[in-house]
Amino acid sequence: NTLTMNQSIDLDTGEISPQNGADLSLSGSTTAEASLVSQNNAKFSLMPDNSIPPEPYYCQEAVLSEDPILITSLAVNDIICYSTDVGRYGYLNIVSLNSNVEFTLITWGP
Repeated sequence: NTLTMNQSIDLDTGEISPQNGADLSLSGSTTAEASLVSQNNAKFSLMPDNSIPPEPYYCQEAVLSEDPILITSLAVNDIICYSTDVGRYGYLNIVSLNSNVEFTLITWGP
């Protein structure tokens, strides 16, 4: 999955720029000030250990918030745990950072 500036994604379906149900957007006027921004009460946390893919309990027990995550604070292979607008947990694994953000995602069932 790839987000370009001012696009959003529904992490439950993987749909880019959905009409409703978006959980995350890439917002900002320049790449240097771009952030991943919560949508519709979804919550996120950049995890301290990116050495192994997290299990569901790891993300469920994480302290998640609606605070934006600056792109400049991210690195390739970083893991961001989340809960979606409908309460499903999952994680993003950052694959590439340039003028857009490329990532893989796993969203677990309810």
